[in-house]
Amino acid sequence: MLKAYEICLEILHQRHYTVIDKDNERILALKPNGEKMCVFTTNSTKFNVETIHEFISMMKKIDINHSIIVYQDNATPVAKKIIEESTELNIELFQVDELQYNITKHFLVPKHQLMYKKNTIGCVNFKNKYSSKFPHLQKNDPVARFYGFDTGDIIKITRDDGVMFRIVK
Repeated sequence: MLKAYEICLEILHQRHYTVIDKDNERILALKPNGEKMCVFTTNSTKFNVETIHEFISMMKKIDINHSIIVYQDNATPVAKKIIEESTELNIELFQVDELQYNITKHFLVPKHQLMYKKNTIGCVNFKNKYSSKFPHLQKNDPVARFYGFDTGDIIKITRDDGVMFRIVK
């Protein structure tokens, strides 16, 4: 879990958050625009409905609507469904094995950069002009998950041989 905790700190840094408080099980971070995020780690072997409700309760108590939860074993389908159906909270789940290295530092992974958030004027203009002319990046792609890209975002990918764009689907 220690390595996953370190990778979470890197995720926050690469997403432009500043860590304002941390302990062994929680990292509280803030973006310059005031957006708050919390990373929770759990050593519990069960990640079920009861566990997710505990985390949701903690998020509401500290007035956070975006979090990453790192868990040990498997999450139950019902717990995942609760997260997917939540409209007021943005909860990202990572199994501890997914955070044993920083995927963005691998030599085969090109630089990914968010160009436009979904539904912004720049994004709408870009999609109207180019949407059928470049491929998609899946939201569940490991790099997209690492950066927290959302459906509809426009991503700029810089490789040695040039620049390309993707819409997150």
